[in-house]
Amino acid sequence: MKRAIWSALVVAQLAVLWSAVAQTSRLAGSDQPGPVVAVSPGVLDFGLVGVGRTKDLSLTVRNAGGGVLNGAATVEAPFTVAGGGYSLRSGQSQSLTVRYRPTAEGTNSQSLVFSGGSAATVRLIGSARIPPQPPGKPRIISKRSRRFSEEDAADFIAGYYSDKASYVLKPPMMDGAFLSICDRPLLLKVARQQPRHELAAVVLTHYPNSGDEEPIKQAWVSDLKGLGYQRVVFLRSRNSTEINGLAILDDPQTSTMSAGN
Repeated sequence: MKRAIWSALVVAQLAVLWSAVAQTSRLAGSDQPGPVVAVSPGVLDFGLVGVGRTKDLSLTVRNAGGGVLNGAATVEAPFTVAGGGYSLRSGQSQSLTVRYRPTAEGTNSQSLVFSGGSAATVRLIGSARIPPQPPGKPRIISKRSRRFSEEDAADFIAGYYSDKASYVLKPPMMDGAFLSICDRPLLLKVARQQPRHELAAVVLTHYPNSGDEEPIKQAWVSDLKGLGYQRVVFLRSRNSTEINGLAILDDPQTSTMSAGN
């Protein structure tokens, strides 16, 4: 009889202990974190892109929590994301490619939204301009004997139409073999970024025999000399990307230059 009672007490104590262990295990499991979306970088800036052209940038999505992160990245036009779905265990990461393809001029801004686990967004920004048409053959207006022959040696070449519609001819920009429309601050930013500042050339258009030409040249000399360029040469052309051989204009740095020199 005593043995039966003792056995019953042991069984009861084991049952209580097992219940406590099971409850502790459940509580411990509930403390483990769920999946968490972590994205880097937090902003993608596509800069200036020609209308109808594309530019791709990449980012990384990571599961910074526990469990499995299942979700997808979505965004509205003119941005798209390739292979936006992901399934990531704790600590795993995946690279995603975001494409910007503007269809009209202007500034675009959208949020790339990541689902699953926790909310996350990445800001996408870009600006679009209509690329210029391929230019025709250069038309030389001036009959000066001096011709420019230092295209390969020049560190920076700009084609000037106006402060809001000028061209970077060298170094090549986003519009491939032709030209990129940039405003004046962006042109000067490109000029500042060049590793050498020895020779800059500015191709003037639409200002032959005009009183506007000298102030424009003075402004370019002031800006480029301020960036450290040792020499600035002014050329005359119309819609030309062929620089070598264009006429060299008198410039405000060497006002005594002779056209026949």
